[in-house]
Amino acid sequence: MKAIELYARAANLGNNEAHYHSGDMYCKGGDLKKAKFHWEAAAMADHKGARYILGEMDLANGKSC
Repeated sequence: MKAIELYARAANLGNNEAHYHSGDMYCKGGDLKKAKFHWEAAAMADHKGARYILGEMDLANGKSC
């Protein structure tokens, strides 16, 4: 998918929004491991939405996004 490729390129350049949206796309595709990786990268770059999602996942014991 072209969108994932473009987000991956932007994330590799350090764009925390790209990490956040990559996480969203992987989550919708059912790959929670990759989604969590990208949300953690965004959260470490102080992305508030990613921190919120990770908190919600923690409450749900990592089973939802």
